[in-house]
Amino acid sequence: MPNFKIYNVDNAPHINGAICTGRPFISFTVKGNFHLSARAAQILKVKEGSQVVFMQDTQYPSDWYLRKAAKSENGFVLELSGAKGKQSLGFRSSTLADTIATSTFKSQYARVRFYATLYQPDVLQLNIKQPKLTPPRILQPLKG
Repeated sequence: MPNFKIYNVDNAPHINGAICTGRPFISFTVKGNFHLSARAAQILKVKEGSQVVFMQDTQYPSDWYLRKAAKSENGFVLELSGAKGKQSLGFRSSTLADTIATSTFKSQYARVRFYATLYQPDVLQLNIKQPKLTPPRILQPLKG
């Protein structure tokens, strides 16, 4: 019989009540609603009220990084949103969403999810080579 390690609510890593299993990711919508997965928030050591900054590599403009903001930086303030039990940390910035989208891919999207990998302690690198894009819905005219 295999030897299993049991994970439950009492011993699984968590932030704000969310279990932090799985891969860290950052997602955003065309309207600029950014959300961090619980695992990404745990790695960055952020919580509600913390601030984050995105960093763009000037030599490779499609390379993006995310880290907790230093006190002297004017970072994006993380807010808790969503239904109880499914809350996540996030912020809003339509201009940042457009800047990231323009520098990384050239297609229309409704929602984008970038999986992230640990680049340095407390810094996540967005995996821009394989974004998960949700296309916008095309509304069909009503027949009548």
